[in-house]
Parts: sequence; C-alpha cells; structure tokens
Amino acid sequence: AAVPERADASPTEDPAGGSQSAEEFLEYAIADMPVLREHCLAFIKAPSTENGRNNLSALRKRLAVLNAGAQKTGCARLALLANAWEALLAEIERKPAGISPSVLQTLAQAADCLRILLNNNAVSPMEPLSQARVLSVDDDEICNDVAVAALQRANMGADSVLDANAAVEKLKATDYDLVLLDINMPG
Repeated sequence: AAVPERADASPTEDPAGGSQSAEEFLEYAIADMPVLREHCLAFIKAPSTENGRNNLSALRKRLAVLNAGAQKTGCARLALLANAWEALLAEIERKPAGISPSVLQTLAQAADCLRILLNNNAVSPMEPLSQARVLSVDDDEICNDVAVAALQRANMGADSVLDANAAVEKLKATDYDLVLLDINMPG
C-alpha cells in the first residue's frame, strides 16, 4: 500500500464517502507510520533549522489527523498515544528553548512506541484505558515541565521529581502506571 502523502487526508472516510472501519483505519495508520517517523527524525536531526521546524509542523498535523481518526474509530490506545505525542510537539512549538537531547530522545521513543503498538498483535489499539498515572523523573526541570504538560494535555495524571531519591519516595507513596526516567541523570 502507498504511504499517504497528505496530512489533511481524512483517515476515517473511504473514497466512496463512507466511514472506514477500525480495521481500515489501522491499515491507514500502519501505512502512515514511515512518514511520521521520517518527519520525526528530520526534526530531531536539525531542530533549530527552518527545515526542522517544517518537519515538526508536518509531524504535528499528521498526528492530529491520526488522533482524530483513532478517536472516531474507537482505537483508544492509539488515540491516547497520538494525543500525548501531539501534546509534546505543541509544547515544543510553544517553547522551542526547551528542546534538549532528552526531549529529542523522547520524540524518537514515541515514534518507536507507536510503531510497536501498531505492529503488535498481542495488544489491541482498540482496548480502552483508564486514566494513567505517570511519574516523570528528570534532573532537567524544563524537561519535567514539558513532559508533565504533555501528559496532562493527554488526560493523564502526572507528577515529576528532579532526582532518583525523590522518585523512590513518590513510588512508595503512590501507585504509578508508568515512570518516565531520564537515563542520563547524575548519580
């Protein structure tokens, strides 16, 4: 199947004017994944250039289309991930000074996570999710702020801490579904 080239193409309408099934939408999403990844990597390689910003904008538009299609077809997990990724991109566009190697690595990992979700038959993108509780652990306060803002825009509960000891204390007190951990923290 050809990879869709237009970010404004509706993934939930077929050429005859009807609505796509969830299965057809997932085929669209899988076919669009290489284009999403290409835009993501192009931004990561040159985030402060005009080309990088254009790729960021194109990626965000494609994610908005993917998110809308996922919501319309009931692909809850896909919608959640696309919404969180799109929210992170919105924060990057809003605060370009906050772009750090950690943020760029998170973008690359989001692309990998989406690819895995779409290609993993063991976990259905259709299954509903309860509101996730996430702890962000990063010694870079800006990265923590961006992560928490993106997670909250994706309707997730999010907390953040700046060091591993504080994270351990938070984990003892609260049952988190996910911990985002900076792998380059001191200590």
